[in-house]
Amino acid sequence: MANMETIEAELRQYIEDSVNLGRQDRYIHLKAIFDKHFAMEQTEHLLNMGDFQYIVSYAKSQFVNLKLPAQISKREVYPSDVPHVLIIEAVLGYLNKSKVLKKLVKIDYTTR
Repeated sequence: MANMETIEAELRQYIEDSVNLGRQDRYIHLKAIFDKHFAMEQTEHLLNMGDFQYIVSYAKSQFVNLKLPAQISKREVYPSDVPHVLIIEAVLGYLNKSKVLKKLVKIDYTTR
């Protein structure tokens, strides 16, 4: 995902430099800035075996830390579903840490 501060800095630099550029050159320069940052969103993010092992290890470590009975959105999670919830949370944590998603995604845990 594109870093907003970097984009803003490049656009400010473009505004300063655009005075010296011709009309066609301004278009080319501005298009290059957009292509540079938004093309990064179209690249793939491949998980390797190390990533997979990290996700599984994280889920296993959280199993002992989870307070039972767990609730998601005020509904109790069945004990048989706890491993599934932890794997999903580990995958979301990995994706958030790697900044693959546009928004931060969390599970809506609730307490009694």
